[in-house]
Amino acid sequence: MIFYILVENFDREFREKLYLGMQLLLDADNQIDEIFIGNQTYLMKALESGICGPGLVLMKSTPIYLKQRVNRLKKLGNILVLQDEESLVTFESPFVSRNDVATLLSFDAIMCSTSEEYDFYINRARYCVGKVMLAGNIRLAALRPPLIGHLYAEEMNEIAKTHGGYILFSSVFCQAFRSYPSRYRDLLEIEYNAEGSDKAFTDHYYKWSEQVRFTFYAFCEFVRRISVEHPSWKVVLRPHPSDDEEFLKFVFQDLPNIVVVRKYSIAPWISMSKLVIGSTCTTLLESLQAGKPAISFLPKDPGGYADYLKGVVPNSLVRIEETVEGLMSAVQEILSDENSLKQGPNSYNGQSAKLIPQDLDLDTVGAYKKLVVDFDKRNLNSPSSQFLKNKLLGPWFKLASFVYKFRVKYDAKIVTDKSWKLNEPIHFTAKRVLAAIGSADLCVIDNLSAEVIRIRVK
Repeated sequence: MIFYILVENFDREFREKLYLGMQLLLDADNQIDEIFIGNQTYLMKALESGICGPGLVLMKSTPIYLKQRVNRLKKLGNILVLQDEESLVTFESPFVSRNDVATLLSFDAIMCSTSEEYDFYINRARYCVGKVMLAGNIRLAALRPPLIGHLYAEEMNEIAKTHGGYILFSSVFCQAFRSYPSRYRDLLEIEYNAEGSDKAFTDHYYKWSEQVRFTFYAFCEFVRRISVEHPSWKVVLRPHPSDDEEFLKFVFQDLPNIVVVRKYSIAPWISMSKLVIGSTCTTLLESLQAGKPAISFLPKDPGGYADYLKGVVPNSLVRIEETVEGLMSAVQEILSDENSLKQGPNSYNGQSAKLIPQDLDLDTVGAYKKLVVDFDKRNLNSPSSQFLKNKLLGPWFKLASFVYKFRVKYDAKIVTDKSWKLNEPIHFTAKRVLAAIGSADLCVIDNLSAEVIRIRVK
């Protein structure tokens, strides 16, 4: 069986999903013959065209505009598996926008990271009950030692050397500015107008956007007060992949103790921080897993949406501050308390939570191994397929990459993921990861393009 791992965001997902794939590939009891991993745009095109396939396909989300493409993959005989890390933030707006209920019917399995996410799927799409599995999340598991050190040792050392101790603020400010609708307006309209779509989605989304705008202005006040009252505090603002990094650098350019940087995955930044501040984002949950003190900053907005957000994961798990004054006091309290800075993994800051802490100890690799065993009976085409053995596979991916980038250059409507602007081809990153986890001598990496690789056991 072939395992296709479609990666939406290189910085945030590639290493963790590569590790998951390698555990399945090297498992003696499993039937995974090889894995393809890389940019989801090119891998989905390859699967649709028949140049690759069929196999076990791991996808991240099912927005309504992907419905036809998902159905095509299903008709070609692929086994479709969904695990959306963004659904860790379990409230209506992102769930509806990222997971069209009708499209979920095409999936063979839905892997849930937490028990609350599991319940959310069951309640939202009851006809998918037999497909939903509680599996944990490899992104969360990767934040624990020693795996975090294996995957991000170089980055952690560089961050420590360059930035020392700091307060990490993970922003999701893209909804607050006009640049955000200009990137995604077409997709929002498709979702809103599509037959069977949930019209309440846009109402939630735009209320959330207003709250984010209010949070941004409050955060600006927070960092300016820090620069005056606590010049020794260093704040690292790591923009969300959809945020405009250059705009944020411009806004805070006159403040010496704040650094705006998107470099690397969020994982090493969390690991090397003193504490983490966020607002309704998965980073807060990841911080808890890494044993870092976490604060959700939810300033009260005129529309009252912040009150609604208080009850959703991950805000419900951490300390919530609603004012700049309260946030300043909370940060000072945590930084002055040595015990709070020495939490171990799964330390929940003494907060009662709807999320069961044991959820974050779930065996994600084990859940996927069981999944492979269950689906192995389908006898999918093996790598002996002529398509996979011929020499056209690499040129096909290289041509697909060239055509797509040509279209991006001349078509402003195409939304691109900035995380795929790579400093190096992904096979170099893969080699370092495989060496760190002790698998480099066991496998062969076929470099199909700068953004797609195939890995086979020697």
